[in-house]
Amino acid sequence: MRCSKNSSTRKPLPPDSLRCDEPDEPTGVFTMSDQPGQTNAQPVVGFIGIGHVGNPMCHNILKGGFRLVVCDLRPEAYADLLPLGAEVAADPAEVAAKADIILLSLYNSDIVEQVVFGANGIASRPVNGKIVIDTSTGLPERSKEFAARLAEKGGAMLDMPLTGGEVGARAGTLSFMIGGEMSAYERALPVIKTMGKDIVYCGSSGSGMVVKMANQMLITTFFTAIVEAFNFVDQHHVDLVRCFQAIVHGSGQSRRLDKFGAQYLLHTLAQDAVEIAHYKGVFDKDLGYALQQADQKGIPLPIAELAMRLRQVLPQSNSVDDLLAVWRGIVSTSDGDSASHRE
Repeated sequence: MRCSKNSSTRKPLPPDSLRCDEPDEPTGVFTMSDQPGQTNAQPVVGFIGIGHVGNPMCHNILKGGFRLVVCDLRPEAYADLLPLGAEVAADPAEVAAKADIILLSLYNSDIVEQVVFGANGIASRPVNGKIVIDTSTGLPERSKEFAARLAEKGGAMLDMPLTGGEVGARAGTLSFMIGGEMSAYERALPVIKTMGKDIVYCGSSGSGMVVKMANQMLITTFFTAIVEAFNFVDQHHVDLVRCFQAIVHGSGQSRRLDKFGAQYLLHTLAQDAVEIAHYKGVFDKDLGYALQQADQKGIPLPIAELAMRLRQVLPQSNSVDDLLAVWRGIVSTSDGDSASHRE
């Protein structure tokens, strides 16, 4: 991958940082940099992949007072960061030469591997003491593999998938679920805290990816259940808006119902083409990863499989009638007489 090119004391680990478990004593200690005078200085941060979420994350890193080196194939992706002090690197190798902590905001594990270990990649330069943080969603086994390969070169890698989207990135309230070496997590935490609010250390490499898959499974299955419930109400010719108004204040309330239930009922979701594309593409990828991982482990996921079937034919429409028609079609293929029971 090639990109287009146009001193303070480090803070200690905050006592309120969230962790899913407490690991044994750290097995390694990483210094910031082998450059003279850099060991105790504030780390230089690199960021590769300046998209809809990555760009506001970079803004918050700069607001946090960190020196930032950015890299992306599209100069327009980081143009607004340059007046704020961001520096541009020609490729990931140059980012590695300048930065101590490098964040990746990329689409999948294949691209991550290319950026880290490919030609002109991060690992093509000395990485002793450096930390690479992968914010994508991928397979846990790939995260373990990448971490082991980078450790052989003296570096550390964290898997740090996130939730909160572009809105959370702009507000600095993203949620992070993190796997990897504890010592690397502790060193990177001051940088991470500039971008997020709920920061959870989940364990060894790959743990963050496992938790993110569970999160995506819940989101998609919640959505599937919402569609099923709306279909049930619709088949009884009860007004769906009134149904939503009643349920949203009862024990059936959920954040997913608040967001997607209201949007579909008010016919507003499809007006945002960016959100539709993200919703279908990214969630389909993530749920696919979860199903693949479960298949490898022999773990049955019948509800997630049904959710994926719904998503594969989900219409990009602002009509709740279209959505319910799709649901009825899926149910009828699973249960031959279910459609007749609902008509």
